[in-house]
Amino acid sequence: MKEFEETYGVSFFRPPEKDKSGKQDKNGNPLIYWQQDGEFIKSSWKNLIDILNEASTQYMHGKYDAELISPICFRNNYRAKANALFCAGWLFLDVDTNGDINRDIDRLNVLGVEAYIYATASHSPEMHKYRIVVPVAEFFSADLYFKAAHGLNHSMGLIADTSKLGSDSWCFIPAIYNSYTFKPIHIRGNIRPVGEWIDCCPETTVELLPAAPVDWSKFETQKSKPDNKEPQYSTLIEYMALERLNEYQGISGGNGKTAGLYKLLISTCVFAIRDGYQPSNNEVAQTALGIDNRTGCYHQTNRPTTIEKYASNSAPSIIGIAQQHALEIANRVSSENAQLRNKLKVLKNKNKIRNQNGLRNINRKKG
Repeated sequence: MKEFEETYGVSFFRPPEKDKSGKQDKNGNPLIYWQQDGEFIKSSWKNLIDILNEASTQYMHGKYDAELISPICFRNNYRAKANALFCAGWLFLDVDTNGDINRDIDRLNVLGVEAYIYATASHSPEMHKYRIVVPVAEFFSADLYFKAAHGLNHSMGLIADTSKLGSDSWCFIPAIYNSYTFKPIHIRGNIRPVGEWIDCCPETTVELLPAAPVDWSKFETQKSKPDNKEPQYSTLIEYMALERLNEYQGISGGNGKTAGLYKLLISTCVFAIRDGYQPSNNEVAQTALGIDNRTGCYHQTNRPTTIEKYASNSAPSIIGIAQQHALEIANRVSSENAQLRNKLKVLKNKNKIRNQNGLRNINRKKG
């Protein structure tokens, strides 16, 4: 691995296209899919920053005109969890809810780590939405990415959308959208070995961990648009699930599809419950049906009884599991936020003492 010590890499994927087969969703809109095949290049951290800086000066009509990037090198350059080979030296956090750039800059400075922050297409001065890219000191196996990314997220105070922390996750490159310009921020600091981030990941973290809460205000805005060309969301829970279709759409194989749909429904219900919205069994079933309609009708064609199960025996189980997860996550977040506050306090005191000692040494030399 020595040859990669000062090398980084990135996989680029082309913008999404309309499905050429003519498939449509239930509202008659053409299905949109993301290009799964990409190109992996090796570069230095400086060159990677230069690439992102250059991209951030380009004007885009919308995020779907931009390329997608991933820190993972995939077998045959085809993005899928089963094809993930290794991580090319960086992690990213997608902050989409309750974002505060100034808060997170302070946290990164306290941690003392190198980072790069750029805004997403829906970022605004009133509602901060952005990505944090953090380099690590080496390439490492893709099966460690999940824990490393979660370790970074825990160190930052659980700020990220956890559905974007998998080894097959990707994100849009920076750009200028809607005439609003946000200049990316490059924070100088230490580049840690991946083991330090993995050590920050709690043992209880598993890949079933649900995604971060969605932005309810966006749902209300979308629903009220008279010229809305997006699917009309019938319920809050359906909208929440649609926010997380990226990961599900990349799953191939029957068992993977079924397990992925089940995981997606649990994730959706968890945060509906946490936000005070109690889904019904029928809503869970209708959500499963809506997801299937928008992703090629796999279950209705190949496993129609799967949808029926979500309407009967499985639906109460999904809601029950979601209720348990919602309680566990709420308790853990409360505990870990307290621990983070204490950790940041200790680090600030250490930095204060270090700065005072440095000043004393300077004064001694002057004397």
